[in-house]
Amino acid sequence: MSVFGIRFGTMVVTRSIENDSTELFTLHAKGKTDFLWMQREEESKYTVRYRNGVLFSSDYTYLNRGSQEKWSRIRLENGQYRIESNEGVKLMKGAADYSLLKLYFEPMWQRTKVFCEEDCSFAAMKHNRDDNTISIVCNDGSRSTYHLKNGIINMLEIHLAVATVKLTRIN
Repeated sequence: MSVFGIRFGTMVVTRSIENDSTELFTLHAKGKTDFLWMQREEESKYTVRYRNGVLFSSDYTYLNRGSQEKWSRIRLENGQYRIESNEGVKLMKGAADYSLLKLYFEPMWQRTKVFCEEDCSFAAMKHNRDDNTISIVCNDGSRSTYHLKNGIINMLEIHLAVATVKLTRIN
């Protein structure tokens, strides 16, 4: 991860198969910067499971300077999702079969919406085939642009109020 050309952290996203029907996706991002007005130490952790192609469970935690600020826990129960988060408890109907973590491994041009594990909602996906990008604005206001090269995500821009953070694929 970098801002203004200065590297300040890493993000590792993994996908593994747990058994014949379950995919496990994880994301661990950690960064620290002390540059001008930007003094941040942040960490995000996701663990997301898909069973038979449908989101089955998701755990998300966001830490700021070691203190938990946001979190969510999603479980598929009796055909609906039970969502517990720092914002309370809610139920959501309908299957989530494509989410931000899945996007890292399966960027799909034909999709028009994606489930955001962080804020537990759906977001619109906009595709620009001319410059091979996918843009997403989540309900929490976060914006990101995924740059694809040869069908895989090569770079990600996270647009913040004070800066744009660029993450470049190294492996």
